[in-house]
Amino acid sequence: MIKINTNHIGDLPLPVNGTEESAILELPEDSGLTVNGKICYNLLATMTGMDLLVTGTARLDVIAECGVCLEQFPMELAVKDVCHLYENAEGQEINITEDIREDLLLALPLVLKCSPDCKGICAGCGVNLNTEKCSCGKKKKKAKSEPEKPDEPSPWDALSALKF
Repeated sequence: MIKINTNHIGDLPLPVNGTEESAILELPEDSGLTVNGKICYNLLATMTGMDLLVTGTARLDVIAECGVCLEQFPMELAVKDVCHLYENAEGQEINITEDIREDLLLALPLVLKCSPDCKGICAGCGVNLNTEKCSCGKKKKKAKSEPEKPDEPSPWDALSALKF
């Protein structure tokens, strides 16, 4: 648990550095993420009147599964702008574990990708198109637009008839 005792904070900010078990993230098994170490945090706790301001960074190394090509890749899950204000915290011990957990979970991308230009896997033969060429022999045909038949009215005819 990441706790800050405001009684230990004087006129200068109190550095709060350390590691925390990654189990606090409570990642589901099907998340596509495997934790690779502990959560590292470097925080500064400052009293602003009766309020506690906590700023700093938090990071965690994970092994992620690409949502496009299904390969595993190392990824750093990092929050570079931790900033939390706890009102009326003077003389208390504040547990900030849940807030750091939320910051890290919110830093997760919507789609895990091994690289921005990942080509994915072939829908026909299933090879990883980043490392191999498609071997299924399926040729991708460009869709050719068929010309409209002159006897069928187009829904755009009414607009074409308008003159400006």
